[in-house]
Amino acid sequence: MAPDVAPRVIYIMIGILNFSWILPMTDLSAFPITQKWPAQYPEWIQLYSLPTPNGVKVSIMLEEIGLPYEPHRVGFDTNDQMSPEFLSLSPNNKIPAILDPHGPGASRYRCSSPGRF
Repeated sequence: MAPDVAPRVIYIMIGILNFSWILPMTDLSAFPITQKWPAQYPEWIQLYSLPTPNGVKVSIMLEEIGLPYEPHRVGFDTNDQMSPEFLSLSPNNKIPAILDPHGPGASRYRCSSPGRF
C-alpha cells in the first residue's frame, strides 16, 4: 500500500468503529476550486481529472477500495487547468488532483502530483 493511502485507510477503519471525534468536513467553501466546481457531496473525496491514462489512476483506485468520490471534469480544451481555481489546488496545473475532507488528522487534505497516487 502506498504511503499516501495508508493514513486514509486507517481513518476509514476508525470511522467504521464509530469514533465520533473524526468528522467529515461538510463546508468546502474555503477552497477556491469549489467555486468553479461545486461539490454536491462535500463529505466525499473531490476528484478533479480527465479520462486520460494519468487521470483515471485515482478513480480506479477509489473504485477498487470502495471510497465514495465525486468526479469533476477539468477541460483542457477550455484551459480549466490554468484557471486560478484549479491552480489553488494544483499549483503545477496537473491532473489528477484531489480534495479529501477526511484528510490526515481530520484536516482537509489536497494532493495534486500524479506520482503520489
